[in-house]
Amino acid sequence: MTDKQIIRALGGNMALADKLGGGLVHGVVNNWKYRGIPWKYRLAVSKIAKKEGLELPKTFLLEKGVS
Repeated sequence: MTDKQIIRALGGNMALADKLGGGLVHGVVNNWKYRGIPWKYRLAVSKIAKKEGLELPKTFLLEKGVS
């Protein structure tokens, strides 16, 4: 599952921005579809996904290049 698919599965960029809070604007989340979800938001996104019953890839919380 790509970051773009994760964002869509969590309701899209506007919904995810609202769920993350903190004044995050949907345009920023929209950029994540192409640049990837930043590491500083991944834990929060994983908690939202778990709450909504969305299973994320096992590597979602691993830093790139770590296996």
